[in-house]
Amino acid sequence: MDQNQAKTMFESLSSRLEQANAQVDCTGISGAAAAFLIAGIGRYVALPLMVVVPTAKSGVTLREDLRFFLADEQTRLLEFPAYNILPYKSMAYHSETTAKRIGTLYQMMNGDHRSVTILPVDALLQKVIPRAEMVNYAELVMAGEECDRDRLVEKLLWGGYS
Repeated sequence: MDQNQAKTMFESLSSRLEQANAQVDCTGISGAAAAFLIAGIGRYVALPLMVVVPTAKSGVTLREDLRFFLADEQTRLLEFPAYNILPYKSMAYHSETTAKRIGTLYQMMNGDHRSVTILPVDALLQKVIPRAEMVNYAELVMAGEECDRDRLVEKLLWGGYS
């Protein structure tokens, strides 16, 4: 497939995907070809893309392949990991996983139209923070920036921190 044929194919797929209730089935694609297809669609679709993968490991592989195909692009790659806690374990969730999930949800809420979010099926099946709660408790704190300490502490306490 030459460059013009690829462009025509991606433009066709993209216009179809932008239609309300549109569905496009792409089967028989594996490995780096899937990343090539996703990156190509991402260039022409003015919508964020969400890619569901079977496992976290396949998500890592896809992310690396997408980095190759999107090297010159402004598309943001987001990950939404699953909690890997077995049902019979009485452990708290891993804080790094929680931070990554909340960070991804926050970026998705901001309506970044140049993003590809990769999530394993397990992550898709787990509950997320309701949007209204996320909006109420989200606070951007930057190094060197002044903020109302008492208001921030109160917000953190209401959010469950101690």
